[in-house]
Amino acid sequence: MNVATLLFMGPSVPYHVLDYAISWARENEGSLHALFIVPKKMPEEGYPFPSDLDEAENITTEIDAVKGIREILKTETRFIEKRANASHIPLRSEILFSPSMEQILARVNQSEIIFTDKNADENPEQMEE
Repeated sequence: MNVATLLFMGPSVPYHVLDYAISWARENEGSLHALFIVPKKMPEEGYPFPSDLDEAENITTEIDAVKGIREILKTETRFIEKRANASHIPLRSEILFSPSMEQILARVNQSEIIFTDKNADENPEQMEE
């Protein structure tokens, strides 16, 4: 069976990539492998309200952030599963935290095609350790 890998950098899913992959799997009687690559350090976002920055820093810890990322990944994975099931496409999902290039290549090695967001390389520093 033909396998397509959906390669996602970080916890979010570019839905247009999912649509292309599902169409490909339908046309080629294939299956999908959703592979989330989560870098060791997620990019930081600015905080828009500097007047209460001290209070906000005490509310969220790094542990809270990791839990949040895991919850987002669960939600996105369920969404992909529902979309694949609705199209009768077999799906396997996997999440790798701070993987080496060898680990990534081992996961995508059997894929006939890899789908990813064309803008995924806009922040190459995200994959640095």
